[in-house]
Amino acid sequence: MAADEIESKCPINRWTERRAVLLEREIILAMFCVRSLIERSKISKALTETPIDVIAHPKKTVEPVTLLNRGDIHELFDLDATSTRSVTLAFLCNQIIHSYIIFPLRDETRRFSHMLVCSDFERNRFLYTVSISKIVSLIRQVASDYPPHMHLEYDFKIQDYRITNDNALDV
Repeated sequence: MAADEIESKCPINRWTERRAVLLEREIILAMFCVRSLIERSKISKALTETPIDVIAHPKKTVEPVTLLNRGDIHELFDLDATSTRSVTLAFLCNQIIHSYIIFPLRDETRRFSHMLVCSDFERNRFLYTVSISKIVSLIRQVASDYPPHMHLEYDFKIQDYRITNDNALDV
């Protein structure tokens, strides 16, 4: 399972670029799968609408974040000015899948514990910190979630069905 694979890559004896890239890859692939399930209405509405707390660091310069300076995180973002933002699962998936900046952080035990991430769309607004344990927990929740009820309604404007689902059957 993807969650187990991510957890196995967190403890490290010695930091290498390769280890960081392998962790990033596992997280990106897992979150791509999650977003695909969201878009295909294969996850319950309750889970997709559960607020996820992340730490937002505002951009502190007028200089745009570019390919050449995106590694200068401390110069571009105010990492001391933090605010908690509640985001949706789809928003978090998009930050990771479309990451313009993605960087694993280590804790005092040298274990990968958090990710700094922002998408190409958010790169000139905020940089987000999210714990890897929260990502793993979300992946496990998605893996065990299955909406027991689905409602299809044809929409003539889009010439397709709109799908709604939730955890409770309509009585």
